[in-house]
Amino acid sequence: MKNDSRSPEEIEREIERERAGLTDALDGLQNKFSVESIARQVSDPFREITDHAASECRARCGDSNLLSDDK
Repeated sequence: MKNDSRSPEEIEREIERERAGLTDALDGLQNKFSVESIARQVSDPFREITDHAASECRARCGDSNLLSDDK
């Protein structure tokens, strides 16, 4: 054990700060690796691709409803 000149109160405060930091880190990891987060990470690129493709289609074909029953 190293020679420590801190008071027990100082050591307890440091432990509490470390504990709070670990809690924050753990919460962040739980959020990052939650089912919802992983599903969002996987689906977002596909959503961006389909949104872009739909925008391109509208730009090239116009905004008219090509599937209307009025043909």
